[in-house]
Amino acid sequence: AMRYHAHGGNDAGYFVGSGLITWVVWLLSTVAGQVIGGGIPDPKAFAIDLVVPAFFIAMLVPNWKGRREAVSWGVAALVSVAASYLVPGWWFIVIGAVAGALAGGFADE
Repeated sequence: AMRYHAHGGNDAGYFVGSGLITWVVWLLSTVAGQVIGGGIPDPKAFAIDLVVPAFFIAMLVPNWKGRREAVSWGVAALVSVAASYLVPGWWFIVIGAVAGALAGGFADE
């Protein structure tokens, strides 16, 4: 949908359709993860606890457009690592993302 828009496309149905497909896949994956994940006694034994950070890194790499993102990405990384020692669960990812977005907003030209 982003490529379609970048090439001048503006059909709302295209965006709604791609969004619905993404939502259905996300929903089914979440249900499968809940059902299957409950059967794994110790996720750390299989390194499954690394899936969420690996997912976010995999999303970042294709979005790299040059040095301009380095400030916000660096702030996000540093804040999330620091927060991982201070807050329980996966909240450090959200905290790092918000800090990086704020840094990127203030550093924007």
